[in-house]
Amino acid sequence: MKTRFFISVLFMLSANAFSQVKAPAAKPTVLEGMLAPDRNDSIHITLYRETFGRKKVNAESLSAKVHNGKFKFRIKGLDKIAYLQLPGTLFKESFLVEPGDSVFIQVSTGGLRFSGRNALKYECSYLTDSLLRKMIASKKPVFITAAKIAKDVMSGLASTRVDSAYNLQMQMLQKYKASMSQAAFDVLKNDYYGSNKNAKIMRFLLRWWPEAFRLPDSIERKKKLIAFYKAQIADDTIHTSWSSKAVSEEYVDYILQRKLIEDLIRRNGRSAKVLLPLIQQLQEEYQHAPDLFREKLLTSFLIYYPRTNQDYAGCAEFGLKKVRNDSYRALITHFKNSYETLKPAYPFSFKDTAGNTVTLNDFKGKVLLLDFWFEGCSPCKMLTQRMKPVLDSFKDSAKVVFVNVYVDKDRDTWLRALKGGEYTDPSSLSLYTNGLGIGDPFLKFYNLTGCPKLILINGKGEVVSVTPPMPDGSAEVRDKLIDLIRRTIS
Repeated sequence: MKTRFFISVLFMLSANAFSQVKAPAAKPTVLEGMLAPDRNDSIHITLYRETFGRKKVNAESLSAKVHNGKFKFRIKGLDKIAYLQLPGTLFKESFLVEPGDSVFIQVSTGGLRFSGRNALKYECSYLTDSLLRKMIASKKPVFITAAKIAKDVMSGLASTRVDSAYNLQMQMLQKYKASMSQAAFDVLKNDYYGSNKNAKIMRFLLRWWPEAFRLPDSIERKKKLIAFYKAQIADDTIHTSWSSKAVSEEYVDYILQRKLIEDLIRRNGRSAKVLLPLIQQLQEEYQHAPDLFREKLLTSFLIYYPRTNQDYAGCAEFGLKKVRNDSYRALITHFKNSYETLKPAYPFSFKDTAGNTVTLNDFKGKVLLLDFWFEGCSPCKMLTQRMKPVLDSFKDSAKVVFVNVYVDKDRDTWLRALKGGEYTDPSSLSLYTNGLGIGDPFLKFYNLTGCPKLILINGKGEVVSVTPPMPDGSAEVRDKLIDLIRRTIS
């Protein structure tokens, strides 16, 4: 009896002792490096704690001072894998960053060198991209960039070019597998796989799809569609965890693009007018997947498709019924609210070319059409030309103001682009986000993830449409926009 009592007391004392031992604090996530020794300014990086397909929202812009070429970032509150974008002058692709990473980047004319904890993961991504770029330069069968894809696709190149890029990516990933966590390995594997599939979808949409529309026999067109879909898109052979698939931007994007192809096949090439049936099908197709992946997919759908959607409110309500994750629900609610019309517009505060502050209140009583653009955006150039008849229709009206808003950060680039006259019309008012770029509150509220984008606001400061008709060269769409503006005036 005494023995059992002694053991019980000892057990309780031991348990109490263990309960008082604090769990070790998570290692900080640190990114530091060395630039040119004479550099003394600041450096910026962008952190994406969550991605939804290739649509990145809630970007965090982090800055650090550079002293004698040295810089250091300490990323707070990182509790899972995220995507990190270094400045374009250093590297144009994203890195995977994990809690506890402590990496030193040496920047030189010869490229980047990485050292520190988990540095080989960064080296893998950097060297893989460098090799792909060299293959492009040597005209070997590979392409990876969107511009290169479009060029190669229209030239009729075989999809083996895409596969050769994928094979190289997977070989490099396998080589570095032992140097990174299993979670990071799986996410990169999903990214490379999804990128391969998305490139084939891009090739299909740019080259084969216009050709299919010229076929007189719709049955023959559909046969070709189905054959391509089965051979290149439908077969999902990647074997990784659902959690890693949920993190991967490219894999989630592939699933969404695949759903688009399926809908095109079902509609014999005609785009859907409403998208509620699509999100319902997506929910049903992945109803047996873990909540983490299914809810991420539904949320990504609602972020991906709103531009062309005529029933976004209904889709958002469906999403809110199916998604339980609090942060995802908050995001869906935000998108739903930002697409509601005849509600007060989110207030903006931009700068004009003279440096004066321009706000929404400055346009009381006037109809306002905002046009967002950036230098290098080819569709933005095309829209400027196509908007000319629209601007001419209201050139004598004091009730309509056309405003173009530059969404990048660099003011000098903005002013230089304005002088070129390719992106804006002289009769419109030119504004700038004063260095905030996509971090500007107005742009974040309306989820500006691509350009060009139009937003129409009435004289009461209410949003009339965040997806007004965007002139595409046809008289029909142009006249729809003109009619909408006229109705907004009245």
